[in-house]
Amino acid sequence: MIPFSDVPEVMLKLAVAVFLGAILGVERERKGRAAGLRTHTLVCLGAALSMILARYLPDVWSGPNGPITFDRGRIAQGVLTGVGFLGAGTIITVSGIQRGLTTAATIWFVAALGLCVGAGLFVVSVCAVLVALVVIVGFEYVDRKIPANQLFTIEIAAHGGFDRLRELEDFIRRQGFDVRAVKSQFDSDSCRMTSTFAVNVRWRQSIESLLDTLSDQVEDMQHIVFTR
Repeated sequence: MIPFSDVPEVMLKLAVAVFLGAILGVERERKGRAAGLRTHTLVCLGAALSMILARYLPDVWSGPNGPITFDRGRIAQGVLTGVGFLGAGTIITVSGIQRGLTTAATIWFVAALGLCVGAGLFVVSVCAVLVALVVIVGFEYVDRKIPANQLFTIEIAAHGGFDRLRELEDFIRRQGFDVRAVKSQFDSDSCRMTSTFAVNVRWRQSIESLLDTLSDQVEDMQHIVFTR
């Protein structure tokens, strides 16, 4: 049984966990992420409740020889491990690009945040949330200023078979571009190969120069279409 004098402290911990978890949840909700306000709030609340459980479990769970002793750190370890699987479920791959990594990291963070709140480290928890907001919100502006690679899709239609596909892929690679994925479709009636390349373009490279080179150097080119 939890001492009555400790009930206000327990309720305060749960309230702080809900408040701090909701702060980060609102930021994810604002960006339309599936794991938003409710998910982050519940993860933080559940982690805080786990630490409260670790604090009082030896007192309320007794064996024939008295209170049972155990390593309380294992509960925190189990929370972080379990939440890791939850966060992994938010990561998806679209056209070779991973999405949801920030949301997964935020979910894992609020779990650790809840553990801190449950342990009574209120100052550390508040400071951690402030730092997390700087990273998530403030670094977004910095991230936009950092030159990054871009992924383009190039569709090329030309006469030839699958050997032609290999030639086109090798030609693009010789121009210094990274080919991430390739798919093709062959029309036996017209003997035309339509190849689609997912090309990773580094920030110093120009996709326009590659298209011009393909148009000038590759024979029997019928059309080129590219999308970002």
